[in-house]
Order: sequence, then C-alpha cells, then structure tokens
Amino acid sequence: MATASVLRPSAAPVPNFRPIIEHLSSERKTVDVNFDANKHLAFRPPPQIFSMKDLGFPDNTGVSPVAVSQPFQLFSTEAIEQMRAEILKPEVLETCKYQSNIAACQLRGYSPKYAPFIYDAWQHPDTLSIISKIAGVDLIPEMNFEIGHINFSVKSEKETQQELDAIDRERRSFADDEGIAGCPWEDDKPVVGWHTDSYPFVCVLMLSDCTNMVGGETALQTGAGDILKVRGPQM
Repeated sequence: MATASVLRPSAAPVPNFRPIIEHLSSERKTVDVNFDANKHLAFRPPPQIFSMKDLGFPDNTGVSPVAVSQPFQLFSTEAIEQMRAEILKPEVLETCKYQSNIAACQLRGYSPKYAPFIYDAWQHPDTLSIISKIAGVDLIPEMNFEIGHINFSVKSEKETQQELDAIDRERRSFADDEGIAGCPWEDDKPVVGWHTDSYPFVCVLMLSDCTNMVGGETALQTGAGDILKVRGPQM
C-alpha cells in the first residue's frame, strides 16, 4: 500500500508501544512454510463491486472502470497465522520499522528476506489472478519494498478504553437527539484523513481479529460529494 513520505525511527522519536497482536509470537513459532495456493488461498467473491460510474465518476477516470469492492475472503486462517508469525520476528520489528505522518508504526521492506511466505503469497499467479479479476485489469506488485506493507495499531489498553468510553457517550448522545444534530457519531473521528493512494489499486488485508473492534469502515467520497461507506474487513 502506498503511504506518504516516511522517516526511519532513528531519525524521529520511536513511539513506546506494544503491537496489538504481539501475543501471537508466544503462541506460534516461525517455521519454514511454503506458500501453497491450493491450501492457503480460500477465496470467496466479494458480495458487491462498485464501478467508477457507481461513485459518480466517468468510466475513464482511472485505469479500470472498477473503483472498489466490498471486503472478501482471500487467504485461509493458516495463511494469516503464518503471515502474522513472519512479521512478528524480532529482526523484522528491529530493522524494518518506520513511521510517517499518517501512521505511528509501519513495517516495510521485510520481504522476501525475512518473510518468504508473504512474498510468495502476493506474487503467486493465482493470487494475482483473483485480484486482477476483481479490479477489472491485470495487476502485479509494483516493488518488493512495499509488498505486505503493515500498519500497526499502537494504542495502549488505557487509551483504547478511553476511546471506547468516548464512543459510547457519543453513541448515546446521538441516539437521544435522534440524529437531529447532523452527521452520525461514527463520522467524527476518522483514523486517516482524506487521501488518494499513489497506486491505482491496493489490496488491504486484515491480520487482526475484529470481533470486538469499533469502526473500520472505509469512507469514499463520490463525484457528487456524498459519502459512501464500505464495511470494514474481518481477519
């Protein structure tokens, strides 16, 4: 996934955090596993694909008439566990950690050296065929450095609870005035501001269990200026 300009942690203060999936490193040891499309792909087509025209833009706005799809299952649980194990290697967290003006912690440039499974998963012809069919145009990864780009949540348990409490208050307040005040409470605090990715297409893969998470939708601005939300993906 494309991001804004980045700084190495050595050039900027490193946030004091613990990745929210850190516990996995003690549950599953990294072993050499080869990517097997027959076993590790578990594709289920997206329930809906939106065209540029659906969003109020001309069909020739981008490289394909397709704009975005609803979330869909791509990899098996075993594949996701292997990916999580690879990115949580100490050497990955120590040497491939970056931060930017839109994310406090990102991992980039770790494949294929530290994460051959992830590299092979995204480079496999069957994976690319699935993504290309959904996008309506043949796609390949642009550069190794950004294959499997990771964004970490870096909030402490205290910060998380404070935000959940604030969300609950906003939810109750919105319910009490029956929405008369205007926009729903979910619209008030976007995680990432309005932006356009540098690449024509990105495939966002959720590596976390979203069972008790709040939010996660992607907001799209249509050609008419309306806001369309695409629901957040599951693991």
